Amino acid sequence: AADIDELDKVQSPAYLVGAGPQLDASLNDPAISSKPLWSVDTALPTLLQRGIKPDLVVSIDGGLGSWEHFQTALAMGYEFKDTRIVLDPCSYPLLYRYPFLKIYSYQSSYPACQETGTHTPLSNPPGNVFSAMESLFGFCFPGSSVKKLGAEQKAFKKHFLRRPNIPFIILVKTRFHYTPPETQKRRLRP
Repeated sequence: AADIDELDKVQSPAYLVGAGPQLDASLNDPAISSKPLWSVDTALPTLLQRGIKPDLVVSIDGGLGSWEHFQTALAMGYEFKDTRIVLDPCSYPLLYRYPFLKIYSYQSSYPACQETGTHTPLSNPPGNVFSAMESLFGFCFPGSSVKKLGAEQKAFKKHFLRRPNIPFIILVKTRFHYTPPETQKRRLRP
């Protein structure tokens, strides 16, 4: 995956789209579909139902939750060939196989992702995907402003303690990336 510092070559979006409670109401403007926009992965199915295709999708979920949004998009017949995606290194490995226009990655604050240390760090203190997208926008277009849809504060009042899915991380390291010598003979399932 390319580093997020290469995103400076993309067009600045007119909208950042979250999955807040007012998203449906804010998508009634027909001009939205003709302008470049960035979306969180959780808003992707809602956008596609309205015929709106994002230029870039941001995902911070290292587990199956994020993958389900993309599976829903595939079931709706969406082809990702015109969409860029930003993933953290601990994202579900199958997402890296989808036919996105380009895949970008960043160094998140998850302990397992800190081990890679090969990508540009992205600050996300609240720990939600919309704030990660806002940080990404600020990183790519410092000092610029953008209209936000579906980003109501009500949607983010609950803060969840995010923990990496440790068994999944172990599976990724042993099955997809490398097998340390001390675990080569051990089987993951009996």
